[in-house]
Amino acid sequence: MKIAVIGAGYVGIIAGTCLKSRGHNVVLIDIDKEKINLIKKGISPIREKNFDELFKKYAPEASCDFSDIKDADIVFIAVGTPSKSDGSIDLSYIFSASEKIKDFIGRKTVVAVKSTVIPGTTEKVSEILGVKACMNPEFLREGSAVDDFLNPERIVLGVNNKEQEKTLKELYSGFTENIVVTNTRTAEMIKYVSNAFLAMKISFANEIANICDKAGINSRAVLKTAGMDSRISGKFLNPGPGFGGSCFPKDVSALISFAEQNNYTPELLCSVLTVNKKQPLRIIEILKQKLSTLDSKKIAVLGASFKPGTDDIRESPSLILISSLLENKSNINVYDPMALENIKKVFSSKINYSKSTDSALENADACVVMTEWTEFSALTEKHFEKMKNKVVIDSRAVLPLLKNFDIHTIGGVFE
Repeated sequence: MKIAVIGAGYVGIIAGTCLKSRGHNVVLIDIDKEKINLIKKGISPIREKNFDELFKKYAPEASCDFSDIKDADIVFIAVGTPSKSDGSIDLSYIFSASEKIKDFIGRKTVVAVKSTVIPGTTEKVSEILGVKACMNPEFLREGSAVDDFLNPERIVLGVNNKEQEKTLKELYSGFTENIVVTNTRTAEMIKYVSNAFLAMKISFANEIANICDKAGINSRAVLKTAGMDSRISGKFLNPGPGFGGSCFPKDVSALISFAEQNNYTPELLCSVLTVNKKQPLRIIEILKQKLSTLDSKKIAVLGASFKPGTDDIRESPSLILISSLLENKSNINVYDPMALENIKKVFSSKINYSKSTDSALENADACVVMTEWTEFSALTEKHFEKMKNKVVIDSRAVLPLLKNFDIHTIGGVFE
């Protein structure tokens, strides 16, 4: 099939490359000339686990010309849907992309929205296009997006007719037997419910962890055992500094806004965000308990990306932590295997950027592990001997037991 993907961001480039690897003719279209030129040179504009080799082998065609969608069997709209200042979703990129492609759509072309959008959006896209668009939400996890796309747990098709269903099922033949066919509004809502529920589990785990922390109980043992109940499951039930990334914060906020527009106040979802925003500040509270003051203290922050396997720092708990440390006049050394360049764009010269864990830990008064990178779990007590004081906060519980250090995890000390 000939596939056109509008939007060469994270979702678009993953989808386009993976579909190209399955033998389809794919073109990525974006208004960002710099990004398109990188793709044309065979350089991926994103950092993602197991993606570089796939991209080098199956890099799609790339263009800034929207007329290149002519003769496409399927056109995916995969542009960004950021949050507005009030937390509601900004759909301007979706509608702008729809305007740009409407004059080039063939009579039999299937237009599928892949961006995360509130229910009713695909219907508005249809009005702009003058033809019925369908909805095909993505369920990609950063750090495992390639495997998620090629080996999905389920594929959701929000369609209007049998022709759209047939074309999309043909495209996804061999991916999975678990294909859910529904209408566009239901497909749009499925995506939000999935992300909101996972975000809720994380905030629930952190709420329990904070209670256990105050009571001197190891929450990880509590939550691990609770997660053995198949009704609960242990996935996304690990306490930590909170969730971040391009999906959970944005999507929960958008769902709250959508509910309020429909005259309903989603109190549980509001609490999910409240707990999450406060969670990184628990680390500040613990640091003050350990060091008395953070003024002029040297703090090593290991990990800036919101999760391992990516350079994405969007809504990362590390941003809240670093900002609070700056407010407390701390000296900050940050190290991350992939995300340093992105952190520099946010904090510039306000903090120090280390090229290794060793340099970050040198003469530090305290260390905070914020991202569960594999290399951090390989650290030994010898690495931390470079520190001035022996205060270590392991927010992800990835470090080995450091017998001679004052080590603390979110949710209680090690047992």
